[in-house]
Amino acid sequence: MGLFSREAQTVEVAGRALRCQVCSYELFWHERAQLHGGLATFFGMEWTSPTADCYLCGQCGYVHWFIPLKE
Repeated sequence: MGLFSREAQTVEVAGRALRCQVCSYELFWHERAQLHGGLATFFGMEWTSPTADCYLCGQCGYVHWFIPLKE
């Protein structure tokens, strides 16, 4: 069994199919990552930091990061 137990899937970002920037593959695993800053880490408040959606390419492993933008 590989690193991920679920199947890689197609992903749509801003209404367009995501393709890997490195190898052009179209299947990804989705993970969420917390973005830690120095100040939050210093005070032990990492849990207050924003999170990003990460899509890991199912072929080469390149990680595509997306941070939700507030309007």
